[in-house]
Amino acid sequence: MSAARPYRLGLDLGSNSIGWFMVWLDAVGEPVELGPGGVRIFPDGRDERSRESNAMARRLARGMRRRRDRFVRRRTRLMAALIESGLMPAEAAARKALEPLDPYGLRAAALAGPLPLGQIGRAIFHLDQRRGFKSNRKSDKADGESGLIKQAAGRLEEAMKAANAPSLGHYLAGRKAARLPVRTRMQGSGAKASYDFYPMRDMVEAEFEAIWAAQAPHHPEMTAAAHDRLHRLIFFQRPLKPVPAGKCSLSPAVARDDAEGFRCPRAHPLAQRFRIWQEVRNLRVQIAGQADRALSIEEGDRIALALLGSNGVSFDKMRALLKLPSGSRFNLESEKRKELKGDETAKCLVNGKLFGKAWRAFPLERQIEIVTRLIEEEDESRLIDWLRAETGVDAEVAEKIAGTLLPDGYSRLGLRAIKAILPEMEKGLPYDKACITGLGTAHSPRPTGEQRDRLPYYGEWLQNEVMGSGEPSDPPEKRFGRLPNPTVHIGLGQLRRLVNALIERFGPPAEVVVEMTREFRYSPQKLKEIEQEQAKNQRRNDLRREELTKLGQAVNHRNLLKLRLWEELNRNDPADRHCPFSGERISVETLLSDAVEIEHLIPFQISFDDSPANKTVAMRYANRHKGRKTPHQAFGNSPTIEGKSYLWSDIVARAALLPRNKRWRFAPDALERADREGGFLARQLNETGWLARMAKDYMGAVCDPNKVWVIPGRLTALIRAKWGLNFSDAKDRNDHRHHGIDALVAALTSRSLLQAMASAFVEEQDRIIVPEPWPGFRDQVLRWRNTMTVSHKPEHGTAGRLHEDTAYGLVRDPAAEGGKNLVYRKAFTSLTEKEIGNIRDRRLRDMVAVYWATAKASGIKLDQALQDFAAEVRDRDPHVRDGIRHVRLLKPEKADYLVPIKGPDGVPYKAYAAGENAFIDILETADGRWIGEVTTVFAANRPDYRQAWRDDAGLRFIMRVFKGDLLRIEINGQHKIVVVRRLEPSSSELRMADHFEAGKLADRHANPDDSFEWIRKRYSALKHMNAERVRVDELGTIWRIPPEEGLRHILNREQRDDRPRR
Repeated sequence: MSAARPYRLGLDLGSNSIGWFMVWLDAVGEPVELGPGGVRIFPDGRDERSRESNAMARRLARGMRRRRDRFVRRRTRLMAALIESGLMPAEAAARKALEPLDPYGLRAAALAGPLPLGQIGRAIFHLDQRRGFKSNRKSDKADGESGLIKQAAGRLEEAMKAANAPSLGHYLAGRKAARLPVRTRMQGSGAKASYDFYPMRDMVEAEFEAIWAAQAPHHPEMTAAAHDRLHRLIFFQRPLKPVPAGKCSLSPAVARDDAEGFRCPRAHPLAQRFRIWQEVRNLRVQIAGQADRALSIEEGDRIALALLGSNGVSFDKMRALLKLPSGSRFNLESEKRKELKGDETAKCLVNGKLFGKAWRAFPLERQIEIVTRLIEEEDESRLIDWLRAETGVDAEVAEKIAGTLLPDGYSRLGLRAIKAILPEMEKGLPYDKACITGLGTAHSPRPTGEQRDRLPYYGEWLQNEVMGSGEPSDPPEKRFGRLPNPTVHIGLGQLRRLVNALIERFGPPAEVVVEMTREFRYSPQKLKEIEQEQAKNQRRNDLRREELTKLGQAVNHRNLLKLRLWEELNRNDPADRHCPFSGERISVETLLSDAVEIEHLIPFQISFDDSPANKTVAMRYANRHKGRKTPHQAFGNSPTIEGKSYLWSDIVARAALLPRNKRWRFAPDALERADREGGFLARQLNETGWLARMAKDYMGAVCDPNKVWVIPGRLTALIRAKWGLNFSDAKDRNDHRHHGIDALVAALTSRSLLQAMASAFVEEQDRIIVPEPWPGFRDQVLRWRNTMTVSHKPEHGTAGRLHEDTAYGLVRDPAAEGGKNLVYRKAFTSLTEKEIGNIRDRRLRDMVAVYWATAKASGIKLDQALQDFAAEVRDRDPHVRDGIRHVRLLKPEKADYLVPIKGPDGVPYKAYAAGENAFIDILETADGRWIGEVTTVFAANRPDYRQAWRDDAGLRFIMRVFKGDLLRIEINGQHKIVVVRRLEPSSSELRMADHFEAGKLADRHANPDDSFEWIRKRYSALKHMNAERVRVDELGTIWRIPPEEGLRHILNREQRDDRPRR
């Protein structure tokens, strides 16, 4: 480690990127020189299209495999138990002879008279095959399909009663005899989806008991012990593994049995009361032109009681309760939020079909007991029995209560903390003070550990944010726990690697500045909402562009912003839009003239807020009269300036028409309010979100926490633009290097810079000037941009989906089918026009092709034509009673791309497509040519797999290339670093892009207005480009990987993989 020259580290944390930059500091802590900088790119752990966690897809597939494995194990154990009980013959041939018997007929006959033991066993075995649906109330109650299942189960019960069927098997046997389906299938889709009928587990269980009761008297082998054993094997269902709640953020659990130290369910009555009182004590009243104020204790009590006794209270009703003027507003009120929610748990249970008004009459302790049962009890029948016994409701009401959806999720606090803080808030204290009084701790406690030499695993440092096993022998992720958000988990892991590499080379940072992109801060759902809002804003801007064009005005940012701010003066009446200060009417023509200017409501020199929320349009002379003051400072005493009168009451009335985020800026205490929140300057250097606080606390492990700050992205965007660091018309999100520039701007953003910006502001021209840190600064950044190399995290694992999901049948004679060697099934009505020609049944293929040609000529759509054809076939051919639901299709596939599955006789009977390629080995032949040998993910995971080139002495290993690897190539005499984006063995080429290229590259390549083009090179061409694999570490250093090192790494990895595993 070098001598400690002090530096400030700027970080730009994104969902799949970290930009970083160091600036050297002088003796007084001011930046004087650029240090190193770079960008690290890595996968974010989410699917590119759906943005769902990759772990979710793996978990769903793993769950399906486990369910299948459990079914197979259960079936095997059941057969062994049936043989042992004498209900199945011991000889395999005798058991095989029972297979052709109709199980539904046997199930019906078992209730009518004695059957041979083997036939009874066959019927019981079939019960296991179709044992019916059993709802797990905790996992299924929020599932929309479970509602459809219950409806279909009700229809089945009614149908069984109408048919006088004594059992499910008897009813299904009747359906089969009537040539009706006996397997349940969903009909329709979306809102029209339904099931005709749906067997439930209790129906099958009742049938088992009925069969046993009817047959046991005739067979002494059917003992009580055999009954219990078979019953458990068929009907046992494992309970769900409980999802552990996180630890309380204020009083965390110290042991696993410390229940009150874990986060409390949101549905808990105390959690609901806590939320209500917290919001009430945070309420403030805002009246235009007056200082906002907190509610008095009595006013808060009145609102809280209303909320506790109702489903919600609108802000209009609150104004009436407190007798406030109609123009007043609450700080929690917005266009999207028209009310405060009441007790959400009570809302669910006071339904007239459930507890009704009796719920609110229950003592709090009784409510807690009932809700705890509803949350924790997994068995619905036990819960219903308890509700009937303890609350006196009848069976029907108890069943409805058991199926009620309570609020999901957890509070951030545990019951211990809630019980300590809630009484203090009920007495009148706001949340922050109640924490200190009730718990003796601040509401945002910070880690108290000493600084470390290196950044530890985040779970070790931020133990209140995660929950682990606590076992010292476990790996860190398991021992300390991990955050559930994969993007944040991976991002903090990459941050640790980067910061520790910097500490290793330069020592710990003296100061750290962090900026987080919204992609890193927000969930996919929140990002989707933001994108939808941006789409709305884009449509509004398109209308404004059309308006400007009609008016013959320049379509530029300033005029678009003027129109937006003008619309805010009065949303409903364009003819009634006035200067908020002078009251003079502003027409659209006046608006776009020099007579109207954009004005900062709270001067930029004070607020450092250049967002639209701090701007309005006003007459030029009124802006001059306002000067460097807030609206109240300038006009609060209703002055007359240069003959212009400014009546404050009129200004207040006009301000009331503005959006809520502007109204408070007219209040007398606008500046004091900012000071209460830490001051305008401090707020620019202190992002307050949960993730921002966590990032600040985490970096405090290696830097003085008082010298770590998190800044909002809007501030860096402003400064970057003023310094001319966009290097294009706007920040280029298609270039990874912008992350490094953002990090540099963050590193240079400090209190002294903001003060310099305030001093340099040119009020008359409304110009924000950001002084350059030192002469030649922009040229230095440009040189860095042109010479830096983006670091891409290598992904060399071979884990992944082994093959595609679809199982294909194998065609015995592909030549007779035109070279098509695979067959698969597909829903008939979802066929494409091309697939009609691939229908395997030649007669059906010709019939469908002729029918479609006629329908197409008549203008009928393909899906409708297929539905009509299927219906006609059903009516015409009595042997096709259900029409055509699926057809078998043919398709060709290369034999070496298939994963064959062999039967017991060792002969392949089906196959899967191999799926993705794991890597390509580039090899040199004896005559000097470069060729490639591809290895699929499936092949790479076979224990006996060995690449063919390993046994060919005439081939020399050059390099192994994975998707995402970096290559150094030479084009026109110039070296460049490129990223391998796609492996394309079918055309013997790699598809590559420059290391800094970002965005959706396929779309960019197809866009004629985008200069980006793929670099596509065949393996043979790579030799002439002197291609070689390189690695770029976290700090941007390029490391060459010669062939011998690459081969040695492969051999070492294989040796590690061959070691015995625990």
